[in-house]
Amino acid sequence: LNLDFRTLPDPRLDSIELIDLTNDGGDSTLSLNILDVLNLNEAQTAANTLVINGNAGDTVNLDDSSNGQTGTWADAGGSVYEFTVGGGVGVIGTVTIDAAVTVNII
Repeated sequence: LNLDFRTLPDPRLDSIELIDLTNDGGDSTLSLNILDVLNLNEAQTAANTLVINGNAGDTVNLDDSSNGQTGTWADAGGSVYEFTVGGGVGVIGTVTIDAAVTVNII
């Protein structure tokens, strides 16, 4: 499975809190940016959180660029990645990813 949310028109999907890559029968790649995380989350609050389950061989690409939203993804420890923007705004989205999954910040 190769799923790139960055190429889907926004907002195509919503109210998604968990993506499970463990049952697709092979290695998967998931690519997304902060706008995708915000659009997937129904609440659109400071607690914008997405959980990604996966296995060894799966890859998640967290893209720093997102249609004008300026900030960066950073490893916050414990398989948690936070997207932070400047100007006193701070963390606007969080992704928790299984430790066995390869994570690339691009």
